[in-house]
Amino acid sequence: MRTIKQTVGVNVTEAEVVHIASPTNASGIAEVVVSALNVNVAGGLTVSGGVTVSGGIQVSGTVSVSGVVSVSGNAVQNSGQSVNVIALNNIRVSGSPLTITGASGGIALPNVTSKSVLVTNHSGNADMYLGSATDVPYSGFGYMFMGSTSVSVDVANPSTVLLVATTSGQKASYVVVMA
Repeated sequence: MRTIKQTVGVNVTEAEVVHIASPTNASGIAEVVVSALNVNVAGGLTVSGGVTVSGGIQVSGTVSVSGVVSVSGNAVQNSGQSVNVIALNNIRVSGSPLTITGASGGIALPNVTSKSVLVTNHSGNADMYLGSATDVPYSGFGYMFMGSTSVSVDVANPSTVLLVATTSGQKASYVVVMA
């Protein structure tokens, strides 16, 4: 194992075990740049500041993060499951909560092109029913969801989703994931 204590200009050009002992740049800031190598960290790794990874990274064990995590790209793998990361400019959120009627047929959500919509029945509300133009909801018919719950629907246009409240005038909110 080679121990590096140099302050700048350290190059590791072949597979070797290296211990880096607090290198600093001219400003006194710790700085390590590794390129074209596989890096294995045994034990713990603490990083203060930023980390930029181009290429891939694999982690076995637990990763703890405090602060904001930014991911650009399409997906993150979590325990073999895909987690889609959606840019905030692809989301439309209801500004004010919608007032849902108790009249048969209910109300339609906005007419926009989408991937999916998440509808939330507010806390304290009675049951609401979700349906469509072909299965028009009314009190006691449709997909029932209680107050304080949400339902997600993959739909190309939320205007095809209709909501009716058991008690007219209750509130619901939505988030549309734009196509």
